[in-house]
Amino acid sequence: MALKQPKKPKRSWGWLLISAALTTLVLKFVAYQFSGSVGIFSDAAESLVNVTAAFFVLFALTHASKPADREHSYGHEKIEFFSSGLEGTMIIMAAIWIIYEATFRFLHPKPLLDVGLGLKLVVLAAAINGVVAKFLLRSAKHFDSIVLEASAKHLWSDVWTTGAVVIGLVLVMITKVPWLDPLMAFLIGLNVIWSGVQLIARSYGGLMDKALPDEEIAKIKILIQKEIGKECQFHALRTRKSGARRFIDFHLLMPGQISLKKSHEMTFKIEKELEKNFHETDVTIHMEPIEDPKSWEDGSLSRRIEE
Repeated sequence: MALKQPKKPKRSWGWLLISAALTTLVLKFVAYQFSGSVGIFSDAAESLVNVTAAFFVLFALTHASKPADREHSYGHEKIEFFSSGLEGTMIIMAAIWIIYEATFRFLHPKPLLDVGLGLKLVVLAAAINGVVAKFLLRSAKHFDSIVLEASAKHLWSDVWTTGAVVIGLVLVMITKVPWLDPLMAFLIGLNVIWSGVQLIARSYGGLMDKALPDEEIAKIKILIQKEIGKECQFHALRTRKSGARRFIDFHLLMPGQISLKKSHEMTFKIEKELEKNFHETDVTIHMEPIEDPKSWEDGSLSRRIEE
């Protein structure tokens, strides 16, 4: 089946992400200068990562939008996994910085300055991130883009981080206990590390051609079986994903007397049914005569894949 170009996320999402990241970075660092809160500093540090990651997102969206060519016959979508993995690495680096600063401030506490103004600024920054994250997540689902999904989840993590900072500062204002601020920053750092690890794990799976989720594979098997009926069988089903595109290949065993025309019609129906249910698919079907014992010699391949 011809390689169909998937829907591409617009690069305007990348520019929107950069604009939001720069705006929230400025707001949070100004808030830190006024308040002296290490919690706000940790939040600002994560926003600094957001700015760098946003430029990588724009690069990934631009590169992934290129059509398949002679040197990249499967397209360029896989760069999305690389981008999200890089973003995860930067998130972890920022988290280590946050934990270091929080530990230092815990051991060497300082009085907070204008907490009220700092709170207003970080709440405004959180509102901006929340709105942008909502639109990014909607776009990620529409385009099935891991790089947009990763950015949206990163922004939501940033919103929760800001929420934790606000709670910590409010507690400091009420209890007059200054070490609550670095303690909250330390916990934020641990949470940010977990977010980074999750991003890297998913990116690793994509780069290593991890199979599609079990529920999708189960649906693929049902769709294939519905089209081939009882006279044919299939095995050695393999799947992977690159960006938004799903790659599916399997061996189709059919009676040897079936004409080439009829076998082509059957495979065409299978391809169309899979594309209708999964939108962006690239299906490869290897046909074999069901009566030939050699057709079953690759049964071990099927068993290894399913183990």
